[in-house]
Amino acid sequence: MSTTTPSDAQLSTQAQQILVKNDRGGYTVPTQGLYPYQWNWDSAFVALGFAAFDRSRAWAEIESLFEGQWSNGMVPHILFRVNDPGYFPGPDMWQCDPHKTGSAMPTSGITQPPVAASCVRELWEMDGCPPDHPKVKALFPKLLAYTRWYRRYRDPLGNGLAMVVHNWETGRDNNPEWDGPLAAVDTSTVGPYTRRDTSHVNAAMRPTKQEYDRYVALLEFGRARGWDPQAIADHNPFRVLDVGITMMLLRADRDLLVLALALGETRAAAELQACIARAERGIELLWDESVGGFSSYDLRHEQPVSILSSASFLSFYAGVGDERQRAIQLEQLQRLGQACRYLLPSLAPGSRTYDPMRYWRGPVWLVVSYMVAKGLREAGHPEWAHRIQADSRQMIREAGFYESFNPETGQGTGGFFWVYALCCLVSGRLGDAYSRRWIIILGLVFWSVATGLMPLATGFGLLLAMRALVAAGESTYYPSATALISDWHRPDMRSRALSLHQTGVFAGAGLGAYTAGLMADRYGWPAPFIVFAVLGLVVAGLLLVGLRERGASKAVADTTRWAPTLPSLPCWGRPPSTLRASCRCRWAVGWRTSWPCGCPRVVSVRWPSA
Repeated sequence: MSTTTPSDAQLSTQAQQILVKNDRGGYTVPTQGLYPYQWNWDSAFVALGFAAFDRSRAWAEIESLFEGQWSNGMVPHILFRVNDPGYFPGPDMWQCDPHKTGSAMPTSGITQPPVAASCVRELWEMDGCPPDHPKVKALFPKLLAYTRWYRRYRDPLGNGLAMVVHNWETGRDNNPEWDGPLAAVDTSTVGPYTRRDTSHVNAAMRPTKQEYDRYVALLEFGRARGWDPQAIADHNPFRVLDVGITMMLLRADRDLLVLALALGETRAAAELQACIARAERGIELLWDESVGGFSSYDLRHEQPVSILSSASFLSFYAGVGDERQRAIQLEQLQRLGQACRYLLPSLAPGSRTYDPMRYWRGPVWLVVSYMVAKGLREAGHPEWAHRIQADSRQMIREAGFYESFNPETGQGTGGFFWVYALCCLVSGRLGDAYSRRWIIILGLVFWSVATGLMPLATGFGLLLAMRALVAAGESTYYPSATALISDWHRPDMRSRALSLHQTGVFAGAGLGAYTAGLMADRYGWPAPFIVFAVLGLVVAGLLLVGLRERGASKAVADTTRWAPTLPSLPCWGRPPSTLRASCRCRWAVGWRTSWPCGCPRVVSVRWPSA
């Protein structure tokens, strides 16, 4: 958190710098490290951010997005423009052949919220609404083909309500709306995989392993059917009428209608008018009196999901709801405004599954807030639009740019890696000056104590402080461990020894996260912290007996041959040098249990003017 409050101009400059930093030459990644590819609705909103200072770059962002459009009209949710084998699930997992899809590149097999048309209209209006705008004329048929794809393959009831076949399509990945429908998804065939998200962002803030298994199962279902949109729509085990995409699709049709009339596309305009009228009639199916708002609908079980989320308020953005329904929704906004400090939480505080820090189960997401505020202003409720807009700006001022924010404190979902990075610099100097063996052992003891104290956190501030202590303890390991391995091995053997060590790192992190999840589900969330703290102290005792120091000069002269060994075994007496060097604090159960956090994913948007 910054000690001084930045001005709007400073925030604008920071946002521009982040957009430019994430620019990959014609397309933008949501954030470095975690998301290495181009994402559908992220890219559309990014275009609005670029438009504030580089209009031509904004249009290029939209154009680059449609380079991945399939021949049937779908715009995939990920465009795999580069080879990044570390990302999961990558193109090898999706197996969408560009020769079959008609895309210019490998892509994912599902889509995302169709906000591109609405963003194109905004860019067109920024350019003065010329009826012969060359960019709009070129993009219009592609945008129309995209909404037609939704109506052909994702409108099973023929009433204008959009069906999703994967929760990733909604953009609200692990919102509780999907818990019930996902429970029926069979995960027995899902094999092992490694997620990148929990290596960059706190695992406690991301979807759980059980949730992610279901996501992968749905991916495998679509892949097994060659991504045939009709077969997937008819037989997919997850079929939900999503309130969010339905509202955004209706808004997209309204914005396309404006463009069609300006371009003189009379046949397309008539088609769009019929689609809008059909959706306005069908939207009543999504009104849920029990929650006092619009809610998604589970088609497989033929019942409403009955969860009020931030997407419920997109009805203002879509321009639907009668006078009574809008009055009820405004009352809901009033309650949310009293229950939390900042609007708009992705789930109402007090809900059974509400968590202000876990991804879409409570945190504020500015892209949704932007659309809801825009809709409220257009619907004649500027005071609520201003409240949401002001809250969004205040959270950024206080916490900086993050993917999401805690609605109770305004803090971004971070707080590990910045401490880790700073402490690593200090730990590296200590490793050069003092005994690496003792730095590793004492660091593990410190980490264990800090981990064991985590359940005592009673608020965000204390949680953040304890996470910083955990990071400080863990930061002592890497500099000293890698130096110690180098000391024990000749130059021609170090790469193999370090690679074996790194294998243990990822194995420990993966198994540690999985074990922590199992313990948390069965015994409550404090259990893994306590168990790993005790195990850490036990391992520290073993290292006190088995871990040996060695000077670098001896390593060069060592003639011991390298042999494959397990990097996570305890060292007793005087074992072979590789075992001694690989003896480490991070066993299979994991010193580091995969709880890092803090990777900003920034989408810059232009708020509607007052």
